Amino acid sequence: TVNVLQALILTEGAKMVLTPTYHVYDMYQAHQGAQSVRTIFEVPQIVLKTTPEQQLPHLAGSASLKDGVLTLSVVNPHHKSPFDALIDLRGASAREVTLTELTHDDIHAHNVFDAPGVIAPRQRAVTAGGEWRHTFAPASVSVFRIAL
Repeated sequence: TVNVLQALILTEGAKMVLTPTYHVYDMYQAHQGAQSVRTIFEVPQIVLKTTPEQQLPHLAGSASLKDGVLTLSVVNPHHKSPFDALIDLRGASAREVTLTELTHDDIHAHNVFDAPGVIAPRQRAVTAGGEWRHTFAPASVSVFRIAL
């Protein structure tokens, strides 16, 4: 987990930097010990320029419920295109929503010892009810914590 390919943490002497991989693991902690909730993503496919041609959904993710809080994690794997989507809680209503998002305008950006916070999660409150629209940034990981 340290100083390897796709490491969570990089070290050099007394210096340490958290990688985007670390931040994703940290963001997904809320799913631990929670009950899985059926999640449906009705989105178009991204067509990859591979041989043979392959596709993947424009958004993918999962949801879980623990102690009255729904955690919804969503990935937009497209490196250039944001994706606007409707989030529908199907009869439930959100009392409070917090969004933690990990993204950067430069897909090649990374954390280094002299600039350890280049890529770090940003957190903000979201106004929501039973449904709302959200635009997922390109190459992003988003985690909504929804108090029901």
